[in-house]
Amino acid sequence: YIHGMTAGELAQMANAKGWIAKSCRLTVVPVLGWNRGMTWEHTGLRWIPTSPNIPKPSSPRYYAATGIFGSLSGGDIGIGSDGPFEYVGGPGFDPNELTAYLNSLRLPGVRFSPYTRNGYGGARVSIDPQAPMDLAGMNLIFIDAVNRRIGSRNLFTRTSASNKDVFYKVYGSTSMERDLPRGVQPAKIIASWQGANEAFRKARQPYLIYE
Repeated sequence: YIHGMTAGELAQMANAKGWIAKSCRLTVVPVLGWNRGMTWEHTGLRWIPTSPNIPKPSSPRYYAATGIFGSLSGGDIGIGSDGPFEYVGGPGFDPNELTAYLNSLRLPGVRFSPYTRNGYGGARVSIDPQAPMDLAGMNLIFIDAVNRRIGSRNLFTRTSASNKDVFYKVYGSTSMERDLPRGVQPAKIIASWQGANEAFRKARQPYLIYE
């Protein structure tokens, strides 16, 4: 879900790995002065929204943290608000209770404040750009937190078959739908990704342009 590569690096990998029907003659022109420790804000460049829901330089971080959660039905991630993907809530939720719970988890570099909007209540997310937190993993924490408060019909059972197919593609498997309702802790699921994450880091290494 988060590959940690620039568009040029990813294009090189896709071309070399045969992920496209026919390989092409590809030239990637490197950017001067950029390194992997920089966020968009460090570049001083003007942000051009990639979609109406990615309106500002910080938006991709929030998309990474809540986009998987938002592909299920029944929750709120702030689409249509001033901060798309910056919200985590459910129908009629007590915003103070959910906010207190999420803050009690002490996620590194992440803080929450209460909100209500359009019949939803929950927590607005604030992510430090240098946060060491696994952003993709935050989705599991949010899905689990909302499922525990939403009643007998959890997010998975509220989601149509066609939308669930999209969720499976975004997440990469059907396992979360099985594991979270059975009580498997998000931290355990996130930890189970590490082998695949490390394998991908090694596979991508030949195609990285920047330090």
